[in-house]
Amino acid sequence: MNQNRTDSKLTIDPNSHLSKNIKAKEAAEMMGVSQRFIRIGIRQKVFNFGCAVKMSSIWTYHISRKKLNGYLGE
Repeated sequence: MNQNRTDSKLTIDPNSHLSKNIKAKEAAEMMGVSQRFIRIGIRQKVFNFGCAVKMSSIWTYHISRKKLNGYLGE
């Protein structure tokens, strides 16, 4: 993993695989919908650009920037 520690802050190398994932907030802004819409759509497998895993009672999401751009036709 390409990470650099600077003054106790973690920075991600933009060329690393981690930078290819985006948050539900950014995906929602790109699609013009709510974050909840994105999260529920991913959980229900309506969208193919991400996946969700429930760990205990917390849902964790992986949203691929590349797949979302493809879904949006970009």
